[in-house]
Amino acid sequence: IAYYSTDEANWRFSLVKIDYKREQNTKGEWIASKEISSAKRYSFLIEPKQGNHTTIKQLQAFIATQNLKLSQIEDLFSVEKVTKEFYKEIAILFTKLVGGDRKTGSRTEHFESLLELPSTNDETIKKEFAVRLLGRTLFCWFLKKKKSNKNISLIPDDLLSLKALKENSNYYHKILEPLFFQVLNREPAKRLEQYLQQPWNLIPFLNGGLFEPHTQDYYKLGHLGLSQNQNLKIPDNWFEELFELFERYNFTIDESSSFDMEVSIDPEMLGRIFENLLAEINPETGESARKATGSYYTPRPIVEYMVDSSLKEYLKTATGIEEEKINNLIEKDDFILTGEEQDRIISALEKVKILDPACGSGAFPMGILQRIVDILQKIDKGSVKWLEKMKHSMLNSISSTLPYNLRKNFESSILHEIEYLQKKESPDYIRKKGIIQNSIYGLDIQSVATEIARLRFFLSLIVDQTIDENESNRGIKPLPNLEFKFVTANTLIGLNKGDYQKEGEFNKKAEFTRQISLGQDVSIEAELESIRNDYFSIANSTEKIAIKRRFLECQSRLAKQWQEKAIKKEDTTLSQQLAEWNPIRIKEEKENDNNKSCSWFDPEWMFGVKDGFDIVIGNPPYIRQEAIKHLKPLLEKGNYLCYNGTADIYVYFFEKSHQVLAPNGILCFITSNKYTRAKYGKQLREFILENAQLLKYLDFNGVKVFETATVDTSVIVWKKSLFTKSFQDPQLPSQVLDPQPPERGLLNLSTPLQGTAKARGSLAEDNDLDRKPFVEFVERINHNPHPERGLLKRYAPEILDEQGYIKYNNELIPLAKQNRNSPTTAEEKIWEELLSKEKTGCKFRQQKTILNFILDFYCSELLLGIEIDGEYHQEGKQELKDELRSEELEKYLIKIIRYSNYQILNEIDFVKNDLEKKIKERQQELSNLEQPLKAPFQGVGGSHPPSKQFLH
Repeated sequence: IAYYSTDEANWRFSLVKIDYKREQNTKGEWIASKEISSAKRYSFLIEPKQGNHTTIKQLQAFIATQNLKLSQIEDLFSVEKVTKEFYKEIAILFTKLVGGDRKTGSRTEHFESLLELPSTNDETIKKEFAVRLLGRTLFCWFLKKKKSNKNISLIPDDLLSLKALKENSNYYHKILEPLFFQVLNREPAKRLEQYLQQPWNLIPFLNGGLFEPHTQDYYKLGHLGLSQNQNLKIPDNWFEELFELFERYNFTIDESSSFDMEVSIDPEMLGRIFENLLAEINPETGESARKATGSYYTPRPIVEYMVDSSLKEYLKTATGIEEEKINNLIEKDDFILTGEEQDRIISALEKVKILDPACGSGAFPMGILQRIVDILQKIDKGSVKWLEKMKHSMLNSISSTLPYNLRKNFESSILHEIEYLQKKESPDYIRKKGIIQNSIYGLDIQSVATEIARLRFFLSLIVDQTIDENESNRGIKPLPNLEFKFVTANTLIGLNKGDYQKEGEFNKKAEFTRQISLGQDVSIEAELESIRNDYFSIANSTEKIAIKRRFLECQSRLAKQWQEKAIKKEDTTLSQQLAEWNPIRIKEEKENDNNKSCSWFDPEWMFGVKDGFDIVIGNPPYIRQEAIKHLKPLLEKGNYLCYNGTADIYVYFFEKSHQVLAPNGILCFITSNKYTRAKYGKQLREFILENAQLLKYLDFNGVKVFETATVDTSVIVWKKSLFTKSFQDPQLPSQVLDPQPPERGLLNLSTPLQGTAKARGSLAEDNDLDRKPFVEFVERINHNPHPERGLLKRYAPEILDEQGYIKYNNELIPLAKQNRNSPTTAEEKIWEELLSKEKTGCKFRQQKTILNFILDFYCSELLLGIEIDGEYHQEGKQELKDELRSEELEKYLIKIIRYSNYQILNEIDFVKNDLEKKIKERQQELSNLEQPLKAPFQGVGGSHPPSKQFLH
């Protein structure tokens, strides 16, 4: 569909898609049902005065190709494809700046570092500097897209464009440093005179802590308003390449939803760049991340599925409204709710507390924000009820311990702000500000992560602000301070309160009643709440200093109170811990290192959440136990019931997150699925069964959600409730519902998970715990599916026969081709580094179909197959199945060599030596035969087993 308006020059070219759900008729055939999904729109925005590179490139194939299939058209409108291409080019520029190796196409290039930092050549410091630089520059490029009704950008092209770069040599020091550190984060009255002139005067003040200079930004104001550290050097030609890239792509500040997506670079790219580039700095993920194409960032469809699942379960519990009504509200445009039910939902959303304990760049908190806004748009059109809720919440937050005059001043200020919002701002801005202030919290151990998360939320608010050229600061309200919303801290380690109070300990079942109280002095609690609320909205640096003084006084009082209660009076650990965290950022202070990660986390002290979170959602880090040796003593000391010396770090995120949930709170994580079967997961499985009500378990069965990760992933959803029996139902149907149509092949990551195959499995208990997954599955078939991992040991009938085995011969060819086009990281690595004919002297083929099987690699000359095994091959049943498979192939004289994903990715030298040895042994075996062997199967799939004469 092409849509244009005579009122504006821009126009849209859109693909509008409606999916029919599929159901099984009485004959077992899969047919389209009458029920359809909500319409989804994928659009190119064509802007006559822009390059429209994205649109032209994507649509060239549309014009050139006749008889396009629907799948090809969908691919042309793929947002994921565009963002991956953009990220690849960003990654190359990142490596050019910091130096190192980068895979470009089929070859690996080495780049010398272009970045020179004062007094250090440390690679990690360089990479963190480069990530901050890219994040800040990209943020400002998005700001250019925000324009007034007079078409004037928040940041003019005269300062940020390829043209501006060519007109200003020494661009980083002359333009970008002042933009970051002297203009965007300074009120006009405090700017240097030169930054009050054209075109700088067009840039509004956004937030005092927006781009706070880090120690390792090496910025110190010097002569002529420029930095003293001119020996920090970034070549202008690097920025030229960067801006050429930016100007080739279409940028938008419109936030896409699952129902309306613009095919362009949107604000989500901030998160994608951060999480993938920072993965390169992390030693546990660095090697594989350098070969990535944007795969550590949780894909948008996964985020949306988990967000929707969490909110559905929360709203069902919090409102008592029936499940079908809640589902229709979230999933569809047509829903039926009474006025009273709508009020209950608004109240529940105003009270909800949501935490991401490993937030990264904020993908899950942002997903939650967008979905709550979407719900409120449906049931509170003008945001009238929501604004009223905000007013009462803000007024109730004023501490009753404050002097009367001060309370009245605060009340007047709140009422003035509510009036301003009602008159000047859009309903979505009002909704977002309230949700961010009351409901959303994030933690991450990396300071650059929380900085990017705050930028992402700043951008989301700016999108919906109204620019007014006739008002001061162009009508832009300073953005809120988010230091009490996104905190840099170690989620897994709590405050050391063990020798102070005992009532907060967990019982044997780990029922978490509440965090240890801040003390008997309720005035501390009230004062902290007042500090958080005041600080959220304050822009003036003088007022910030006053608030910081109040915070430090509170901190001192609390430490003294706890010290008086200490069993060991000489123990000052708690006081030292409290003093470590100081979130309030004051640029005027000479020593202001707010970039350091706090070594502990306490939800009441940091967030004011003392009764638990209603939703904990996220993607905990996957770090193997070998890499967390330094943490193990602290984790063991932390009384984790799930503690196991060989457990990977995500296990502890499960237990910690359960601890901080409110009663009936919802946990939703995407993690490795290894805990469902590994020995180290036994304590976690028992913990879940004893303390939680399982709601969903979604196993991706080998599909690469994160392309460079070597682990198999799954999504689990549970409720913090001791009522755990409701989901155990031995009579659950075994048929597969809504399977993926076979002609479409495997799903790509832009396909919402709601369209995948669904069925139920029953809960594993007692001795079965080591072997079976938990409860509800959403299955996606990938490399070498195995019946034990299927839906009650079954897959969709189009893919498997009645016994649960893959159909062989020509039936396997499409699946083999699919696997060949989407190799795992380990398969890709061994193919590129070890299996070329030049290196082995043998010709190997990828994904070769033989008998009932698809071999990862096969050499017909040697009758030799190589299999690369994921984690599930370590299971007892699967190991036996692999042995039987090898025995079956050996009947036909085909030898199988096996390596694990881990060996390929982490022990490649060993694999290389071992493979060379085994190939030589195989060649020797064959040379000893009187007659040379021939491959028993010819062609791609092979259609017949060898004859008895051949075997004889």
